[in-house]
Amino acid sequence: MATDKTGGPAFPGVNPVMTGIDSDGAERFENEASGGMTLRDYFAAHAPIDLAWANEIFFRRMGRNAGWLETLEQLAELRGAYADRMIQERAK
Repeated sequence: MATDKTGGPAFPGVNPVMTGIDSDGAERFENEASGGMTLRDYFAAHAPIDLAWANEIFFRRMGRNAGWLETLEQLAELRGAYADRMIQERAK
């Protein structure tokens, strides 16, 4: 299982990385996983939380409707919390 808080790469790619030169002069390569999107990014992007729900949560917390940027910040916070919880559950 993944040990970091991002869950590791969601769609790891393979990049050949030169690791040295053989005795016959040929370059030696090993495959290395690329960064790309993390599993946390993937979970956050697919969280079932939309702008309307984020605005509703903001309203419950603050007692007023959120402005556009406040709604986006609330959405990011909620989706991040969702992704973190999914990573925790997956690590069990």
